[in-house]
Amino acid sequence: MRPDNNYQNKLDTLRDFFRGGWFYQSLEQMSELLNYANSAWAKRFFQKLVELDLLKMENRWYIPTDKLIGYPLFESVRAGLPFTPETQPTSQMDLEKYLIEHPASTYFVKVKWDSMRDAGIIEWDIVILDRSLRPNSGNIVIASLDGDVTLKYFEKKWEIIHLIPANPDYTTIVVNWPCEILGVVSWSVRKYH
Repeated sequence: MRPDNNYQNKLDTLRDFFRGGWFYQSLEQMSELLNYANSAWAKRFFQKLVELDLLKMENRWYIPTDKLIGYPLFESVRAGLPFTPETQPTSQMDLEKYLIEHPASTYFVKVKWDSMRDAGIIEWDIVILDRSLRPNSGNIVIASLDGDVTLKYFEKKWEIIHLIPANPDYTTIVVNWPCEILGVVSWSVRKYH
């Protein structure tokens, strides 16, 4: 299959389809999506993408690989003196797979206030909360205290839970009443514009 504009347009359409959270259902559906006159052309296109490792077959379903839906990942960029960057990405990255280890127990939570400022989490950041993880001392957690929720460092000493802020303007909460740890923060995400 030669890399012409029509091929690239179909590949971009397919990439956007899968990145948008849609799933392959049938060759007829794909024929319509990719503007093929019949499903035989779509099948040929998909078989070629399997050969190129852009798709894989699982139970008669075409599944995208990281090579198709991943984002280009460059090796590095210095935050110091300028340097000549690589012009080609070294690999592909599926950001969702990278950020979310346990999809069924993962939630996104928008942060309010600034009690975790010195941990690098500021107001309007999004934290990724994994409810399947057990908290260990030093983890950042979201805890529920009598129905109110808070984002703090978790510390457990002699069965007493301390919820510690990362901002000296706030005080540590020593938990002497029912407390539910809703989950452990695995990532925080910030939008810059």
